[in-house]
Amino acid sequence: MKTKLLLCTLFILTALRIQAQDMVRIVRWISPVTGDFESMPEGRHTDAQLQSWGYKTKTYQYSAYKTRPSDPNAIAVYRWTMPNCAASIMFGEHEIPDAKLREWGYKDKEFQFYAYRNKPATGDFVAVNRWINVKPEGDKCRDFTLTVAETEHPDQRLIGYGYSNKMTQFWVPRPGLDMMNRDKPIKDLFVESQLLNPNFELGNLTGWTNTGNGFRVERGDLPMPVSAWGPRTMPLGGDYWQGLTPDFKWNNGRQGEFYASSAGAGTNRAELISSEFRPNKKYITFLMGVNWSGVNWRAADELPKLRVELLVADNGKAIERIVKSQESRGGLIDPKTGRPVTSSLLDRKPVPQTTVDGKSYSIVETVSFTTTNTPSPQQFSRQYLNKYEGICRIRVVDEAANGSILVDDVQVEDTPGAAVSTRSNMPLWGFVDLHTHPMSHLGFGKKLMHGAPDIGSLIPAGTRGCNGSDFRARTIQDALGNCNATHGGWGTDNGCGNYLRAVAISKALDGDFVYNTSHNPFEGGNLHGDHQHAGIEANLKYWPHQTSVSHQQMWWEWIKRAYDGGLRTMVALTVNNELLTEVIDGDVPKDDKTTSDLQIDEIISFVGRHSDFMAIARSSADLRRIVGANKLAVILGVEVDNLGNFHKPGVVCNEATVRAEIQRLYSKGVRYVFPIHLVDNKFGGTAVYEDLFNLANKYATGSLFTVASSTDPTITHRLGSGLDGAGNLSVKAAIDGASGIPFPPAFDAFKCPVPMLGCWDKFKLITGLLTPDAQYARYASTPGGHANSKGLTPIGAFAIAEMMKLGMLIDIDHMSQKSMEMTLDLVKNIPGGYPFNIGHNGLRGTSGNERAVNLATTQRVAALGGMFGVGTADTEAARFIDAAQKVSVAMANRGIAIGTDVNGMEPLPKTSPGLNSTSFYARFTKCKTVWNGGSREWDYTQEGVAHYGLMPDFLQDISLKPGGKPIITNLFSGAEYFARMWEKCEQQKSQVR
Repeated sequence: MKTKLLLCTLFILTALRIQAQDMVRIVRWISPVTGDFESMPEGRHTDAQLQSWGYKTKTYQYSAYKTRPSDPNAIAVYRWTMPNCAASIMFGEHEIPDAKLREWGYKDKEFQFYAYRNKPATGDFVAVNRWINVKPEGDKCRDFTLTVAETEHPDQRLIGYGYSNKMTQFWVPRPGLDMMNRDKPIKDLFVESQLLNPNFELGNLTGWTNTGNGFRVERGDLPMPVSAWGPRTMPLGGDYWQGLTPDFKWNNGRQGEFYASSAGAGTNRAELISSEFRPNKKYITFLMGVNWSGVNWRAADELPKLRVELLVADNGKAIERIVKSQESRGGLIDPKTGRPVTSSLLDRKPVPQTTVDGKSYSIVETVSFTTTNTPSPQQFSRQYLNKYEGICRIRVVDEAANGSILVDDVQVEDTPGAAVSTRSNMPLWGFVDLHTHPMSHLGFGKKLMHGAPDIGSLIPAGTRGCNGSDFRARTIQDALGNCNATHGGWGTDNGCGNYLRAVAISKALDGDFVYNTSHNPFEGGNLHGDHQHAGIEANLKYWPHQTSVSHQQMWWEWIKRAYDGGLRTMVALTVNNELLTEVIDGDVPKDDKTTSDLQIDEIISFVGRHSDFMAIARSSADLRRIVGANKLAVILGVEVDNLGNFHKPGVVCNEATVRAEIQRLYSKGVRYVFPIHLVDNKFGGTAVYEDLFNLANKYATGSLFTVASSTDPTITHRLGSGLDGAGNLSVKAAIDGASGIPFPPAFDAFKCPVPMLGCWDKFKLITGLLTPDAQYARYASTPGGHANSKGLTPIGAFAIAEMMKLGMLIDIDHMSQKSMEMTLDLVKNIPGGYPFNIGHNGLRGTSGNERAVNLATTQRVAALGGMFGVGTADTEAARFIDAAQKVSVAMANRGIAIGTDVNGMEPLPKTSPGLNSTSFYARFTKCKTVWNGGSREWDYTQEGVAHYGLMPDFLQDISLKPGGKPIITNLFSGAEYFARMWEKCEQQKSQVR
């Protein structure tokens, strides 16, 4: 037995020795060619050779086979040179055919090692994965890849560094613990192209090292001159926009609100050193100023001691610069000048070096003022440094005995043009609407909102005299014509009408419309009792109207009038709800993803047709440029129940698909997102506040809301309070009442011999959807106010992180209280946080539902730099002032906007009681729409905000009420705060992990 055991042991040891001899270590180096990682078999070149070529930071990754294992699962792995640069990439022979790689431009195929295509059934093996990191546009190696064994770094770490699209390439034996090097730092390759906190708008020195503690962040200390902010005149007249006193502070030439100053240094040397960054554009620009006072100031001596330096990591070896020098020509004398003859030579000389955090840097460039170009105290001018390849830092130095240096707005830019001129620092002026829906007539199956916003907009099939297909509006009559085909019931004069839709819209969704009609044709009504249909044909007598939410209220001239009245930033959102689409028997597309894509494309086209006064903003810089040019900045956004249709059967919802969908929306121009809307989705729970949405939740998810007793005593709403005595929604009662209406299209010799609406299959489907199931009774046993028990899901947290990594603007409205709190908690560990917005809401008082926001949540949003859009739905000026005052206090009088939800099934504001038209319009121009063949004038004092163009009249009304003027001031500060909020999102995106 011992002999057999000894022989067996010898056999195993021999096999292991052979296997070890047959293995090769795979190591990673940092390439001097691209600055990226490059993996290779150890021994391909000696370490000395590689180091002499500039390779550095060798790291063991895993071990593979030198010779092919005798297993059909074994594959060869080859190295290819990428088509756009000198970087290399590894492909297993099973991944992509050689011919296809060569077709794509890959070249220089070279064998590396052998591995396994799939994980072997026996033995301990680990996966080797390929990750992709999308580099900034303009980089010749557009995407660079990283080959990583799963034993090296956790996925979450790589995702935090910006890598995505993980794909398993092959399998290798698990390395021993002595070989693993998982904690080896690789941060140098993940240095961002932008600085952290480059403009100090976090209000602190986050991202900068304050050596000597002489630097501090200061807020501009000069009040904004009222005469310098806002227009001198307004096209509409009025005085609501005059004499506003914003809470902005400023300095001449300064960007934003905060800047860094060495005023605390005194006579001691002080340094302010940025975090590392890797410039990807040609210039590093910044605003710079100096302060001085007293008789001891000697400009020529002190100015060189107040400077900004560019430091470049040099790995201990000073960077050399080419300089001109003179050499003597053998003692020859120039007879004309009597001076020695010299000639210019080019020479290389090392620049000075310094050490920061134990790391060596070369000081490659320095900027300081001279006695001829120094700005006045407390003023700034823009300076610039030339880009250097590699890892850089900015160092601001004050070693002057007198005076101090001021720095702000450090940027990496393409041209020095912005560098040599002082940017305008005047805060933006204008109010913001965080919530509009210009193309909602293309949502809800294209059959809910009637009317298009301009000539050129898409007119859906079956909405204009039963048109057979979509077409582009050619006239205002096409755009705002009769709504019978969309909203009316079926009849011989309306073959595309729909009784179900007529009842659902007129009796439920638009039940407050003052022009709703009776069922009696002899009293001006019709068979199904919907509403007056005539539009432009009746000189817009009936609609748009303040009491109707189903007719177009964003005709382009009405948006233009809102712009003329001070609107400068507008979030344009897509919208849809699949249950509502089904209830009104809408057309395709019915799903959220396709519907949103259509609306996004149409909004972009719409804005393009009116580029004389508005433009799409895809970045904070766009917004500043557009508003600064006195135009309306439009931000594309998405507000639907299920981003990416992830609730649909067969639609995969994982990190890869969610990331891809968010990137797809971003590529389309979307910058503003609601992760959660009216129903629970894959990302988290929604706010519980209406029973109709509970049924929508069942339709979308298969189950009703799961609620718990709220721990917040201000949440008192209980599910079921919106049901009638039979346990149904009121809309169902209205639909049931229409079941006996004759409906010839429903004829079926067996199922419906006497064709009536009640025996139509669609009617039965919808009444079934609107009937609560027995589970509704469980809500009675849940005491207290009801709050959704669902919070943010893990994939929801991932999705929001992905949005933040792109610098997107995230609206947490509609989230359950639990989802909101979990979302805000995501940024607790990000220095400076990340802004979130609440787009169309109000503060919850002592009672209400979780749709309204509590004080603590609002204060957290304010602290992060977010914005709050005060809802205007069906309000009056006095009530709006009250709501806005409460929000303003919670938001520290900053970041206030309006959230109209125009075209989003919410009524616009009412007029105030007792207004006198003559005095109201004495210095204010009435709204008048004129077209070929007619005109219509609206009187806000009588009609309220019938359409979006009357929002300036509402603001005028607010300004006339007690407490109104400070609210107007806050609102007109909105464009500047929106820009700052967006700038912070873009600035903080690199900190999201």
